[in-house]
Amino acid sequence: MKPDITREFTSMLNRVNLCAAIFAPMLMVHFQEADCCIDLRAVVLQQSSELQKIAEWTAVQSGLRATTSLPRLELRSPAELAAIRYGGSPVQMGADIIALYDPASRTILLSKNWQGTKTAAFSVIVHEMVHHLQQENGKRYGCVQEQEEQAFAAQDAWLAENGSSLEKEFGIDPFTRLVASLCPY
Repeated sequence: MKPDITREFTSMLNRVNLCAAIFAPMLMVHFQEADCCIDLRAVVLQQSSELQKIAEWTAVQSGLRATTSLPRLELRSPAELAAIRYGGSPVQMGADIIALYDPASRTILLSKNWQGTKTAAFSVIVHEMVHHLQQENGKRYGCVQEQEEQAFAAQDAWLAENGSSLEKEFGIDPFTRLVASLCPY
């Protein structure tokens, strides 16, 4: 049985050094008594103005209309992300999924197992924020892959502003980016 997150988070704040929670690149706090994991940065980000700043930056960068309706952030296991992405039961090829945007719940789903640099982590949120803004703006695409170009462009711009790139952080070169953005038919 998973603990009540609000109660556990309040209790956890009394036990965890908040400075470490805010400044550690991907501090994960695991509950000993439950199969549950919370990324404190996601909690802090969700309840601060940082997510709004990311949304505003992403809107300007992507050319999409800004919205005050922000997505939720949730952590999921790689198996859960694979099941959501590919439908039905989890598949092995989904183990490398870092994040997804779920338009039905307006939620950015982040892999609770992924650890990257702070710059890379925020770029993933930028990428998924593009999908949230596409949804909020009522954008329609010929296929799911077609919406990826705009998301990759914003993510790469975020990384470039922070001295990195899609290729350096994720191994996504320009050709891979192009192929990932084309409809298969």
